[in-house]
Amino acid sequence: MKKALVLLLFVILLASSVYAAKWVGPLTLQHSWDRKEHGFCPGPGMCLVSASPDANEEWNGLPNRYFSDPPGPKCINDGQYILDYFCEDGQWTTRTKMIGLSLLDFAQSKSSDYVLFCDDYESAFNQYQYLVGSEGDTKLVEDLFKDYRCEQPNSTTRTACTNHFCVLKYRGGTAVGTSLNTNIGDEDYSFLFALNHSGDACDNVQGSASSWQQCTDWTKTGRVYYNPALNAVIYLSSSDALASSDYSAFFASFIEPEFDDIHDYVKDKVEDPDESALNFSFFKDTSLYNRWYYSRQISKYVFGFLEKDQTEFAYDYVGIKYAGYGFDSDDCTNMFKQYGERNKGRGVFCDDQSGSDFFVVAKGAKNSESPLIDAWQDIDSKLRPK
Repeated sequence: MKKALVLLLFVILLASSVYAAKWVGPLTLQHSWDRKEHGFCPGPGMCLVSASPDANEEWNGLPNRYFSDPPGPKCINDGQYILDYFCEDGQWTTRTKMIGLSLLDFAQSKSSDYVLFCDDYESAFNQYQYLVGSEGDTKLVEDLFKDYRCEQPNSTTRTACTNHFCVLKYRGGTAVGTSLNTNIGDEDYSFLFALNHSGDACDNVQGSASSWQQCTDWTKTGRVYYNPALNAVIYLSSSDALASSDYSAFFASFIEPEFDDIHDYVKDKVEDPDESALNFSFFKDTSLYNRWYYSRQISKYVFGFLEKDQTEFAYDYVGIKYAGYGFDSDDCTNMFKQYGERNKGRGVFCDDQSGSDFFVVAKGAKNSESPLIDAWQDIDSKLRPK
């Protein structure tokens, strides 16, 4: 009887300890948004902010602590963000990607001829009239996007008031979107000021909304939509309606297959892990998409992206797919290899191809003269809206 009671007590204690531990299953090694730090988060769907021993796990899920008490939380939850960096089911991406997907979804419903380009404001805009019109204050726009700094909650830290921009040019109009690092109705730095409007245009939108909502107090030409969950805004020059997108489903249907095609070319034709110049092992982890474009002219299209300083080796790299252009080995040499001439063609890869799809990939060291930066800016100038 005594042995039975001892065994029962052991079982009870064991069960209690298992319950107290709150077992959540095996943990997955994760990386910070720049891929330079690695560690574990305590729950599913979380993203690693910092692996520093100074990061405070008690602040997990509190993104604002990143500014008020650096280095802030160790991890944040799915659907939360810090600056442009957005946690999507355990993987870092950007709010810029979400905005671009919304605009691409919109463009495909309106036209078979369009250009979408996402990058920093200087690269994305070749003329401010996208936003302000002929009577707008372009100096104010430049100040808002380049010079002004917005204070973060419960902190003296100041950051850029906006992140990267996406510009869409389609038959029927132009659209511009960005994510914000301050309130849309900020009395000093509202993005709406750049649209030559007072900061109250989106007061009708409920803060709990998780999709694009039309700002009904907008009194000028076009329409403005605000997404509180992303703290992001889109301006349409036309009166077209913007529908909310299922980001994951749309990405899986329209962007992921294009990336997979580029990645397959890298694996089959370029990559050699044993040679440093041909080591593209980082390529598979591409996820941010805060510099990317998608251009379509009926049956021809181009998809491309640039990732800057997003590997443990501090590489910048580019991946591009041209579909329906009929490029061949001569075009590889004459159109693309020229960007690597000072490196004897190294750093730009487009060899050994035939067929309707054509791929270009490149990599280079961070903040150095690099053929890929030249290529991106040149392609940018040719593809972005005029």
